[in-house]
Amino acid sequence: MDSTVPVAPHNLHRVIPETRPRMASADLRKAEIADLKAAIGACIERARQRRGWTLDELANALPAPDGADRRDPRQVQRWINATAERPQFDVLFACVDDEFTAALFEELAPLSRRYQQVSGLRRLA
Repeated sequence: MDSTVPVAPHNLHRVIPETRPRMASADLRKAEIADLKAAIGACIERARQRRGWTLDELANALPAPDGADRRDPRQVQRWINATAERPQFDVLFACVDDEFTAALFEELAPLSRRYQQVSGLRRLA
């Protein structure tokens, strides 16, 4: 008695001659994402400058990650440069200094499509 079971020809996989599988790709408009990341980094930098802080002072004002005693200024610099890392807004908005947080909100507001800058004079009675 044979130890194999015969397979009918119609149950076999269809053989395709010499094709190599290729990974699918799509255009995700990386330029627009990079532009937005750079604009966000510039907002963080302008808020830091408005506050008059050095990079180390900003890093010290931000909450430290778990297991560390302070935030690394190099990480904050990567947020500003928009390289390899996205800014952590929960950390930026948890800054111990309210003036920096207010400056950051004001710098980020023009990135919104619903923002309109209004300037003028108002007479107080």
